[in-house]
Amino acid sequence: MAILTISNKYFLGSFIPNVKILSSKVDEIIAYVNGTLGLVTQATNITTGVTVNATRGVITTVSLTTAASTVAGPFVVTNSKVTTASIIQCAVEYANGKTGFPVCLIESIANGSFNIRLINVSTSAALNDVVKIHFDI
Repeated sequence: MAILTISNKYFLGSFIPNVKILSSKVDEIIAYVNGTLGLVTQATNITTGVTVNATRGVITTVSLTTAASTVAGPFVVTNSKVTTASIIQCAVEYANGKTGFPVCLIESIANGSFNIRLINVSTSAALNDVVKIHFDI
């Protein structure tokens, strides 16, 4: 028994009346997954805002000296990809062997921006280096 191969273009076209709509959504999803990684470094201090227009990226903060059990920021991330309906995730990268334990928090989301706050959850040691905040919209 032979197995026939049917082109996806013809298969989808027979079941979905408007393949162009589906195709544009697939392109949008692929662009998101393969999208450019935005990289930005904060200039002056932990409250200095940054601009990064990408769906994912890394924000490198200024070198921090944040006391134990202290909240730093917030700072504004201006990003044209963000809407009030966006879900934003963040994670912290901090050099091995450095003191302190940073955690990031997305404080608020608006059209075109979101706020990040850093918290040093260590009860005994200050942060003493740059923090890299990875984000994904």
